[in-house]
Amino acid sequence: MWPEQFELVQVMAQISWLTQIKDQGVSFKNKSSWCNSVPKNKKFGELQNFDDVHCEYVSTMNLGVYKITSSCSNLVGEFDFGGVKINLSDNVETGRYSGSALVGTSKGFDGPAGSEVEASIAALVEWDNTGITDVGAIAGVSANAGGQTIAGADVKVTVNSGVSTTGKGILQGIK
Repeated sequence: MWPEQFELVQVMAQISWLTQIKDQGVSFKNKSSWCNSVPKNKKFGELQNFDDVHCEYVSTMNLGVYKITSSCSNLVGEFDFGGVKINLSDNVETGRYSGSALVGTSKGFDGPAGSEVEASIAALVEWDNTGITDVGAIAGVSANAGGQTIAGADVKVTVNSGVSTTGKGILQGIK
């Protein structure tokens, strides 16, 4: 038989076999023991987000005061200029978005031997798909010498989160 004829005979045999079995009804004599081993009230977990496991496409555009990062179905925008910081995050797969805006000012005072004391205060607004989720204020103070933070503390007071503090330098770990 020529190779082409053999391929034709093989395909015809497959078609014949599939034609014979396509209308068969499947029935079982007894219920399998496997059917009883899975509890009916068992809840299965959700699948992992595809982007968390397999996203290899990350693109960043940095325009100095504005930065956009695109990572598969996630889009993140960051704006930072003149005491205004705005962060936006949008997930087109889930349709959820969130953001925060921070508007504030800081003032530094030079001290002896290259030391500096800096104080800052800012207002904070956070939102998501449901609307505004939190509002509050942040205040901070830090002492720097030689470009290093010697001591510093920030206090954040918001409606939903309450009061939280963080320390820097020798005050690191305060609560």
